[in-house]
Amino acid sequence: MLTFCDGEEPQVINALKSKDCIFSTIIPEIDEPWYLKFNNSAIYSDKTEDVFTQMFWKLGMKSFDDFITKLEILPRKSLEKSKEVLRKRECIKAQIEGIRISLNNGLAKMN
Repeated sequence: MLTFCDGEEPQVINALKSKDCIFSTIIPEIDEPWYLKFNNSAIYSDKTEDVFTQMFWKLGMKSFDDFITKLEILPRKSLEKSKEVLRKRECIKAQIEGIRISLNNGLAKMN
């Protein structure tokens, strides 16, 4: 989902496609267009009756609907691995804290 995009291909596209970007690995899994543009200019306009404001609003809503549709068909990924990583991280934090306390106690005895 790219915001404040008018007309042309957003400049960030090349950065997202680069091999250094984590997203470049999932882009091939997504149907074209794999990004959706949102023009937020209608949000900041006071002229609710303005034809252009209404047009931008409708375009934004269409992009949002397309985004939700794409979300619904994306392949599902399990979060079990993420939960496991978070549990391990908490264990490591506890171990580090225990080591820190032991070191401080040992240093205090040396003084």
